[in-house]
Amino acid sequence: MRKSCLKNFLLIAIFSSLLSFYIYAGPLEDYVNLPDSSYTYTITTTESSFTHTYYVVDLTSQTWRNSSEVNRTLWKHWLTIIVPTSITKTKGLLIISGGNNGSSATNLRDYAQYIALLTGAPVALLEQVPNQPLLFAGESSSRTEDEIIAYSFDKYLQTYNEGNPDPYWPVLLPMVKSAVRAMDTIQEIVLNNHSKTINGFVVGGASKRGWTTWLTGAVDSRVIAIVPIVIDVLKMDIQMDHQYKCYGFFSETLTPYNELHIFERMRTPGGYALRQIVDPYSYLSNYTMPKYIINACGDEFFLPDSSRFYYHELPGECRLKYTPNVGHSMGDSLDLSTVYPLITYFNSVATGGSRPNYSWQFLPDGSIQVQVSTNPTSVKLWEAVNPTARDFRYYDGTGPTWTSTNLSETSPGSKTYLATVTPPTSGWKAYMVEINFSNGSYVFTTDIGITPYMRPYDDLDGDGWMDPEDTDDDCDLIPDENDLYPWDTDNDGTPNYLDDTPGICLVEVPYVVGLPEAEATTDILGTGLFVGNITYICDNTFPAGVVVNQEPTAGTGVEPGTSVDLWISTGPCPPEGEGTAEGIIEGEGVVEGTPEGEGIIEGEGVAEGT
Repeated sequence: MRKSCLKNFLLIAIFSSLLSFYIYAGPLEDYVNLPDSSYTYTITTTESSFTHTYYVVDLTSQTWRNSSEVNRTLWKHWLTIIVPTSITKTKGLLIISGGNNGSSATNLRDYAQYIALLTGAPVALLEQVPNQPLLFAGESSSRTEDEIIAYSFDKYLQTYNEGNPDPYWPVLLPMVKSAVRAMDTIQEIVLNNHSKTINGFVVGGASKRGWTTWLTGAVDSRVIAIVPIVIDVLKMDIQMDHQYKCYGFFSETLTPYNELHIFERMRTPGGYALRQIVDPYSYLSNYTMPKYIINACGDEFFLPDSSRFYYHELPGECRLKYTPNVGHSMGDSLDLSTVYPLITYFNSVATGGSRPNYSWQFLPDGSIQVQVSTNPTSVKLWEAVNPTARDFRYYDGTGPTWTSTNLSETSPGSKTYLATVTPPTSGWKAYMVEINFSNGSYVFTTDIGITPYMRPYDDLDGDGWMDPEDTDDDCDLIPDENDLYPWDTDNDGTPNYLDDTPGICLVEVPYVVGLPEAEATTDILGTGLFVGNITYICDNTFPAGVVVNQEPTAGTGVEPGTSVDLWISTGPCPPEGEGTAEGIIEGEGVVEGTPEGEGIIEGEGVAEGT
């Protein structure tokens, strides 16, 4: 049944206006705002020079849990602050880091003058996030890093299942509060000692600290931009499901979570409640500030095509960078090569500047078309091949090698670049386009595509057979792609592949809102359904080429061969009074009402880098 395009437009407009408001961040916000008399700090080192003042601060951020649960309840951190003699900005840069309690503060003196002169703003490094190692009650060995996070998730899930969920168990909450208290401390020290008011921060961090960066941006209005590094974790349940279907297992680097069966519980009621607290995607509407997302192509924790699950849905300005030939450990280094891009980005945001704009779309043949707003220094296609597995992890300098090819404009002055990709003779190929602006001052990329997309360990019907090996489960006597759904058509408690009861096997409509058109089409066809009417409408929330609505809705059980109607964004709506244009594709591609007879709008989704 076709819906009115005007009705859709009005509903989307109302929804978009609601999303523009700040969303209360639930237990995360409650915990951060909870008064805690433990908060205090002492300046242990003050070193002044002609260019800057160098502070080392012993910071106590909070008390977390009690002594019957964990051996360390008082969270302490080193906070190193570099304050320029000439403060020219009202913003600061906060970098969140890890490290063990009992160690010395990281020595930033070699960078201090450089940082002070380049920024003209306070720059700080917060360490021991989380506090570690921690010894929990009933355990004989201390935990660090992901071991702590996994344990805290398990404790939350236990309390949830017992009927009394404790939302303050997830250790990401005190990690965020550490960052919030660090900003409080920086503001106070700069005001008291330099008579300057700092009213905003760019916050960045890697891995668990990148996770902390996302969540800090969701709850603290002082955060004017975020730089999360190597933490492709948004939509946790979908990310982990995707990983399992690509590898056939969860990565060994995620062993702490695997041992406690955290991922298997992501889609239980308790897992859903946990994700509402710790998954940055839960706070999507609060991320209106600029975002610079930096990932590693060879990350051992996350798949290289993870950003496609969330990037197109992020509001406000977004920039993306995948770094080739490095793994997750790229987030561990602290040298000029990692500090300089952060400082460049910080200076631009802190002064109200703009970053180069670009957009891209995956075309139906898999190629990537990139449009830039200003002339770049270079544009490159990066590719890597794994001939045996859908696996691009990079361990200790070893993994599929990424190589680059320079791209030229499709025509002089067009500012358009086309990356054509040849499928591998065997295995899988990952690829992306890198755009270098201003001789390396800004380096951004597209999403990573993988061809063929097929995930070797998909088992959509849950019968224990991977899709490439699956048999006739839909009782039509024809082994084909329709055999992947569903599980129990007649609701007798026995799945179809074991059931003798004849009948039509219903297909579950996939969720395709937010996906590029071609990707949505692939998902729909892959379930044994067809794409029905396609309506193109302007939309102020989703970028051009992305699905904004579908009918039937996701999760509906329908007969194989049913058509799914789609509504596709053509981009932002024109100002009121200029009118809108819409087009409907029916049958074999007849386009009605397209502006100026332009015809069919193609492409596999547009990611706006606004």
